[in-house]
Amino acid sequence: MSDRAVEPLTSHQRALVFALGFVVALTRLLAVSHSMWDWDEALFVAALRHYDVFHHHPHPPGFPLFFAMAKLFRGFVHDDFHALRAISILASLFIFPAMFALARSLRFRFRTCVVAALLSRSCPMSGTGAGPVSRTSWLW
Repeated sequence: MSDRAVEPLTSHQRALVFALGFVVALTRLLAVSHSMWDWDEALFVAALRHYDVFHHHPHPPGFPLFFAMAKLFRGFVHDDFHALRAISILASLFIFPAMFALARSLRFRFRTCVVAALLSRSCPMSGTGAGPVSRTSWLW
């Protein structure tokens, strides 16, 4: 890291970031779950109907922003599970560009920014957006 200004990306670097972002997004979309996977998801679906952290619907810390967004999506999606899954998928699609932008703003080299963004998507606890809904809620 250094104190110098962030240099603009070259056209080759920009194309590489867009291509990698597309590939990462594709891997998330190809692995989307089609049904509930674990008990947490059942609690999350129940919480969308009746939010009560005291009774673990959902479990603490309750993820209020996640549920606020899911309630908004519920108006456009046919059931609670799919509304929660839609929010998880959208959140997972933004992690790669957000991590890349964070690393760039911290003035790391281009290669380091790309590796950090890719590693953030390969971590099992990073909210894949493909598996359980509850795995992405930590982002909120």
